[in-house]
Amino acid sequence: GNGEKKATETTAASTTKAQTTTPGSSSGSKEISLADTQRIGRDDVGYVNVPKDWKRRTKNIKLIEYDSKDEIPQVILQSFAKSDVHPTNQDAFGVKFIATHYYNILKEEEGVANIDGEWSMVGGEKAYVLKSHKKDGGYLFDWIFQKGEKVYVIVLEGTEEDIKTFRPMLEQSWGLDPNIPGK
Repeated sequence: GNGEKKATETTAASTTKAQTTTPGSSSGSKEISLADTQRIGRDDVGYVNVPKDWKRRTKNIKLIEYDSKDEIPQVILQSFAKSDVHPTNQDAFGVKFIATHYYNILKEEEGVANIDGEWSMVGGEKAYVLKSHKKDGGYLFDWIFQKGEKVYVIVLEGTEEDIKTFRPMLEQSWGLDPNIPGK
Protein backbone atom coordinates (compact mmCIF):
# COMPACT_ATOMS: atom_id res chain seq x y z
CA GLY A 1 0.00 0.00 0.00
CA ASN A 2 2.91 2.49 0.08
CA GLY A 3 3.26 2.63 -3.69
CA GLU A 4 6.33 0.37 -3.88
CA LYS A 5 6.44 -1.97 -6.83
CA LYS A 6 7.56 -5.43 -5.82
CA ALA A 7 9.72 -7.27 -8.34
CA THR A 8 8.51 -10.74 -9.09
CA GLU A 9 10.87 -13.56 -8.26
CA THR A 10 11.50 -16.25 -10.80
CA THR A 11 12.84 -19.72 -10.60
CA ALA A 12 12.61 -20.74 -14.21
CA ALA A 13 12.02 -24.33 -15.18
CA SER A 14 15.10 -26.47 -15.09
CA THR A 15 17.15 -26.63 -18.23
CA THR A 16 16.61 -30.04 -19.72
CA LYS A 17 18.76 -29.97 -22.82
CA ALA A 18 22.53 -29.58 -22.64
CA GLN A 19 22.57 -25.84 -23.23
CA THR A 20 25.94 -24.13 -23.24
CA THR A 21 27.06 -20.57 -23.08
CA THR A 22 30.15 -18.97 -24.51
CA PRO A 23 33.04 -17.76 -22.41
CA GLY A 24 32.59 -14.28 -21.07
CA SER A 25 35.11 -14.40 -18.29
CA SER A 26 38.62 -13.16 -18.03
CA SER A 27 39.31 -16.15 -15.79
CA GLY A 28 40.00 -18.23 -18.90
CA SER A 29 37.05 -20.54 -18.38
CA LYS A 30 35.77 -22.77 -21.13
CA GLU A 31 32.24 -23.12 -22.38
CA ILE A 32 30.00 -24.47 -19.63
CA SER A 33 26.98 -26.73 -19.75
CA LEU A 34 23.77 -25.48 -18.19
CA ALA A 35 22.21 -28.94 -18.15
CA ASP A 36 20.72 -29.83 -14.76
CA THR A 37 20.51 -26.19 -13.66
CA GLN A 38 17.72 -23.86 -12.65
CA ARG A 39 17.51 -20.14 -13.40
CA ILE A 40 16.99 -18.11 -10.23
CA GLY A 41 16.60 -14.43 -9.48
CA ARG A 42 14.31 -11.45 -9.87
CA ASP A 43 14.06 -8.51 -12.22
CA ASP A 44 15.69 -6.19 -9.64
CA VAL A 45 18.78 -8.37 -8.91
CA GLY A 46 19.20 -10.25 -12.19
CA TYR A 47 19.21 -13.96 -12.89
CA VAL A 48 21.83 -16.73 -12.80
CA ASN A 49 21.86 -20.48 -13.24
CA VAL A 50 22.64 -22.71 -10.27
CA PRO A 51 22.42 -26.49 -9.80
CA LYS A 52 18.89 -27.87 -9.92
CA ASP A 53 19.01 -29.19 -6.34
CA TRP A 54 19.87 -25.84 -4.70
CA LYS A 55 17.13 -24.27 -2.56
CA ARG A 56 16.19 -20.74 -1.55
CA ARG A 57 17.20 -20.14 2.05
CA THR A 58 15.84 -16.70 2.98
CA LYS A 59 12.77 -14.70 2.21
CA ASN A 60 14.71 -11.41 2.46
CA ILE A 61 13.10 -9.03 -0.03
CA LYS A 62 16.38 -7.21 -0.74
CA LEU A 63 18.36 -10.25 -1.92
CA ILE A 64 18.08 -13.75 -3.32
CA GLU A 65 20.01 -16.50 -1.51
CA TYR A 66 20.33 -20.09 -2.73
CA ASP A 67 22.56 -22.87 -1.47
CA SER A 68 23.23 -26.57 -1.66
CA LYS A 69 21.79 -29.04 0.83
CA ASP A 70 24.99 -28.62 2.88
CA GLU A 71 24.46 -24.80 2.97
CA ILE A 72 27.86 -24.24 1.31
CA PRO A 73 28.34 -23.44 -1.53
CA GLN A 74 25.99 -20.50 -1.45
CA VAL A 75 25.02 -17.78 -3.97
CA ILE A 76 23.49 -14.41 -3.12
CA LEU A 77 22.16 -11.89 -5.66
CA GLN A 78 21.70 -8.25 -4.71
CA SER A 79 21.55 -4.82 -6.34
CA PHE A 80 21.86 -1.20 -5.32
CA ALA A 81 20.50 2.02 -6.75
CA LYS A 82 21.67 5.50 -5.69
CA SER A 83 18.50 5.85 -3.65
CA ASP A 84 19.46 2.73 -1.64
CA VAL A 85 22.84 4.04 -0.47
CA HIS A 86 22.49 7.85 -0.60
CA PRO A 87 26.11 8.75 -1.43
CA THR A 88 27.15 12.24 -0.31
CA ASN A 89 28.57 12.85 -3.76
CA GLN A 90 25.94 11.55 -6.20
CA ASP A 91 28.61 11.21 -8.91
CA ALA A 92 30.57 8.79 -6.69
CA PHE A 93 27.93 6.06 -7.01
CA GLY A 94 29.12 3.07 -9.02
CA VAL A 95 31.26 -0.06 -8.89
CA LYS A 96 34.11 1.59 -6.95
CA PHE A 97 31.70 3.01 -4.35
CA ILE A 98 30.01 -0.35 -3.67
CA ALA A 99 33.30 -2.32 -3.88
CA THR A 100 34.86 -0.01 -1.27
CA HIS A 101 31.83 -0.51 0.97
CA TYR A 102 32.08 -4.31 0.66
CA TYR A 103 35.86 -4.23 1.18
CA ASN A 104 35.49 -2.22 4.40
CA ILE A 105 32.91 -4.67 5.74
CA LEU A 106 35.07 -7.69 4.83
CA LYS A 107 38.25 -6.32 6.40
CA GLU A 108 36.39 -5.89 9.71
CA GLU A 109 35.15 -9.49 9.76
CA GLU A 110 37.11 -11.76 12.08
CA GLY A 111 36.79 -14.79 9.82
CA VAL A 112 38.48 -13.18 6.79
CA ALA A 113 42.23 -13.84 6.46
CA ASN A 114 42.97 -11.75 3.35
CA ILE A 115 41.22 -9.91 0.52
CA ASP A 116 42.40 -9.50 -3.06
CA GLY A 117 40.72 -8.20 -6.17
CA GLU A 118 40.69 -8.51 -9.94
CA TRP A 119 38.63 -7.53 -12.97
CA SER A 120 36.45 -10.03 -14.77
CA MET A 121 33.34 -10.08 -16.98
CA VAL A 122 29.79 -10.91 -15.91
CA GLY A 123 27.03 -11.08 -18.48
CA GLY A 124 29.04 -8.86 -20.82
CA GLU A 125 29.71 -6.24 -18.11
CA LYS A 126 33.12 -5.42 -16.62
CA ALA A 127 33.02 -6.56 -12.98
CA TYR A 128 35.34 -6.07 -10.03
CA VAL A 129 35.77 -9.26 -8.02
CA LEU A 130 36.65 -9.06 -4.33
CA LYS A 131 38.25 -12.41 -3.48
CA SER A 132 38.31 -13.16 0.24
CA HIS A 133 40.11 -16.13 1.74
CA LYS A 134 38.63 -17.06 5.07
CA LYS A 135 40.53 -18.31 8.11
CA ASP A 136 38.51 -21.56 8.04
CA GLY A 137 39.89 -22.27 4.55
CA GLY A 138 36.76 -21.22 2.66
CA TYR A 139 36.43 -18.49 0.05
CA LEU A 140 34.04 -15.62 -0.51
CA PHE A 141 33.92 -13.99 -3.97
CA ASP A 142 31.90 -10.80 -4.56
CA TRP A 143 31.35 -9.70 -8.18
CA ILE A 144 30.43 -6.01 -8.35
CA PHE A 145 29.35 -4.51 -11.67
CA GLN A 146 27.10 -1.81 -13.06
CA LYS A 147 24.45 -2.02 -15.74
CA GLY A 148 22.46 1.13 -16.32
CA GLU A 149 21.62 2.96 -13.10
CA LYS A 150 22.14 -0.07 -10.82
CA VAL A 151 25.14 -1.78 -9.30
CA TYR A 152 24.69 -5.54 -9.08
CA VAL A 153 26.45 -7.90 -6.67
CA ILE A 154 26.83 -11.66 -6.94
CA VAL A 155 28.26 -13.39 -3.87
CA LEU A 156 29.64 -16.93 -4.02
CA GLU A 157 30.82 -18.62 -0.83
CA GLY A 158 32.42 -22.04 -0.82
CA THR A 159 35.58 -24.08 -1.05
CA GLU A 160 38.33 -23.51 -3.61
CA GLU A 161 36.77 -26.28 -5.72
CA ASP A 162 33.31 -24.65 -5.45
CA ILE A 163 34.76 -21.36 -6.73
CA LYS A 164 36.42 -23.11 -9.69
CA THR A 165 33.19 -25.01 -10.49
CA PHE A 166 30.60 -22.26 -10.11
CA ARG A 167 32.51 -19.13 -11.13
CA PRO A 168 32.14 -19.75 -14.89
CA MET A 169 28.46 -20.64 -14.46
CA LEU A 170 27.71 -17.39 -12.62
CA GLU A 171 29.84 -15.15 -14.84
CA GLN A 172 28.40 -16.56 -18.04
CA SER A 173 24.75 -17.01 -17.03
CA TRP A 174 24.02 -13.70 -15.27
CA GLY A 175 21.57 -11.49 -17.10
CA LEU A 176 18.36 -9.53 -16.80
CA ASP A 177 16.36 -12.02 -18.88
CA PRO A 178 14.61 -14.60 -16.68
CA ASN A 179 14.73 -17.21 -19.44
CA ILE A 180 17.92 -16.72 -21.46
CA PRO A 181 21.30 -17.10 -19.70
CA GLY A 182 23.73 -14.27 -20.35
CA LYS A 183 21.11 -11.85 -21.73
